[in-house]
Amino acid sequence: MNFKTQKMASIEMVDFDKKVYEINEKLPNLNWNLQHKETLKIGGYLCNKATLYFRGRNYIAWYAKKLPVFYGPWKFHGLPGLIFKIYDENLTYDWTIKKIGNKTIDEDFLNSEKHHKSMNIKDFVKFKYDLYSDKIQKLEKNITTRQERGTKVIFTPGRMRKGQEQIYEWEEETKKN
Repeated sequence: MNFKTQKMASIEMVDFDKKVYEINEKLPNLNWNLQHKETLKIGGYLCNKATLYFRGRNYIAWYAKKLPVFYGPWKFHGLPGLIFKIYDENLTYDWTIKKIGNKTIDEDFLNSEKHHKSMNIKDFVKFKYDLYSDKIQKLEKNITTRQERGTKVIFTPGRMRKGQEQIYEWEEETKKN
């Protein structure tokens, strides 16, 4: 995350082709709800509760004001303290700090062009959809042939997503218009 440029990069491996991709995007504007009174002690730190709707999921976060670091796991940031725990309401995704310390990052790997391809998030989402579209069309046909006559099965891009991000901002804007 680069707060000066308001940009971030993440690394993702696509199961189908086993390649690593660097996804670049604008730093997401996270609209945290801080109007919660609940607290929770995690690792000796008193943590406050915050909630957030982000890309199709509702999240609950616990952050420590005593550590005024505005970071958290994955793409989460912007709370008035370090995020110690965050999970979605269905408990599909759950991140918890186990320890605080220094970790060496293999920057040669991250910066090596031969290990990954770089693209913006919109292009990456389209790329993944196109990569799987042939498989999806075959699956639609296979399921349709097993249904009653006249039934047609169609998968929509949002419904086939399995990761943390179920819907993106530009898709939500399209739905509103």
